Amino acid sequence: MAIKDDIENEEICSQGVQEPLIQGGKNRTDDVHKGHHWMVYLGTFVSVCGSYEFGTCAGYSSPTQSAIRSDLNLSLAEYSVFGSILSFGAMVGAITGGPIADLISRKGTMRMASGFCVAGWLAIYFAQGALALDLGRLASGYGMGVFSYVVLTLPILVYRLILQKSLVIFFYALTIIKLLDDAKVPIFIAEISPKDLRGVLTAINQVNPKYYFCSSLMTYRTLFLSISIVSFLSSQLMICAGVSVSFIIGNVLSWRTLALIGLVPCAVLLLGLFFIPESPRWLAKRGRKKEFEAALQTLRGEDTDISEEADEIQEYIETLEQLPKAKIFDLFQRRYFRSVAIGVGLMVFQQFGGINGICFYTSNIFEEAGFSSSVGTITYAILQVIVTAIGATLVDKAGRKPLLLVSATGLVIGCLVVAISFFLKVHDLAASAVPILAVTGILLYIGAFSAGMGAVPWVVMSEIFPINIKGVAGGFATLVNWFGAWAVSYTFNYLMTWSSYGTFILYAAVNAIGIVFVVGVVPETKGKTLEQIQAAVNS
Repeated sequence: MAIKDDIENEEICSQGVQEPLIQGGKNRTDDVHKGHHWMVYLGTFVSVCGSYEFGTCAGYSSPTQSAIRSDLNLSLAEYSVFGSILSFGAMVGAITGGPIADLISRKGTMRMASGFCVAGWLAIYFAQGALALDLGRLASGYGMGVFSYVVLTLPILVYRLILQKSLVIFFYALTIIKLLDDAKVPIFIAEISPKDLRGVLTAINQVNPKYYFCSSLMTYRTLFLSISIVSFLSSQLMICAGVSVSFIIGNVLSWRTLALIGLVPCAVLLLGLFFIPESPRWLAKRGRKKEFEAALQTLRGEDTDISEEADEIQEYIETLEQLPKAKIFDLFQRRYFRSVAIGVGLMVFQQFGGINGICFYTSNIFEEAGFSSSVGTITYAILQVIVTAIGATLVDKAGRKPLLLVSATGLVIGCLVVAISFFLKVHDLAASAVPILAVTGILLYIGAFSAGMGAVPWVVMSEIFPINIKGVAGGFATLVNWFGAWAVSYTFNYLMTWSSYGTFILYAAVNAIGIVFVVGVVPETKGKTLEQIQAAVNS
């Protein structure tokens, strides 16, 4: 069993780390030059432009719906395809992005993703009909999907590592990194980070290779400690910032001009890639030793001795390559049923609770309720960033389950408030209260989602799957998430035509079932080691 093996490995590690971390009174990173971090910071800045581009793509359809339909004479069905095809493209991008990254390099993949986004924005800008719009949106979605697994999953996995005290998490982390090794943005940040940003290299010099293995894992844990807050919070906030900026400036710019604005983060990323080296770790994996050493030397500074770190990276890669790979059919084994049900179930409730319908068509909701779409979307955008920032800091303080329950409850209430506002409008009752109730319900909904259901399902997903199926199960759950995003964004306008208040009652019902699911099925994982989580899941 994987868990038993992890516990045995933990015992070995705990014996090994009793050796002093600093020998001879000198930190082994004292000799590392401190003045060349600017290249790492530049690489990080360039990489997180992908997160911002993600948000820009997601936020485009809401402020532009009325103008695009009017200018190009699109039917409701045609605009629904335009709005939802982004998620379909992203689903394909998420599936294919990993193998491409391993084939053409981290930088090459970021260039490719940006290229698809650029092509998509230009197609939208020059569009004279539905076909060009859809092709542009599909291309942007594909580029967004290539970034998606990175900006959503890996930063949260990294965030989890900071607060985990058990050495079992090192083996957990190693498997995650192996299975997500094809991820581009945070992986690129991790692969260029220097020792002195990672902390002290554990100085355990034992003959037994298992001791050295534990030492290497501790080194990479301290690596994650230095990059995790940046990777997790910056990625989440940059996505929200991209959505929010699109919402705000979309109220004053034409839809064609807003499409050109979407080119800006792509241009910054593409330009920045010329000034940063390729990932040393990827070069090492490909056996390009001279280029590997040159890239590492550039990142660490010309006066820095990189020999120890180069050996360390080579050893790390060899260890990763020895880890077993699971297959999709392994997910259907009885022993994995509950963990897969929890991870996938949370993704289902996250999406089918209505978030992408509301996010993609916020302006239209406010207009139908008789409220100013510009004021509503600007308020929405500001609230989303603030609550997301607060929620990210509460994940390991309040716990996963309480945040999920509070968030889902807020989603139910928000949907019901919006449903009441549309019910009053349809039946010509209390007309003055309709706009106030609508905006209150939408803001309550997005605030509740940003506080919990937005990020916590990804956190739980990173913790709940057994090590040996984590990569495959995580990929399957992500695919379900993107399918849900497409289904909701495509059907939202049709549902609103069927019944405006009925749509939000339906979403309220889904979120209410989600509360029951969280209470009855989802365990609390805060502060627990991997074996404790698996014991809770299988109990």
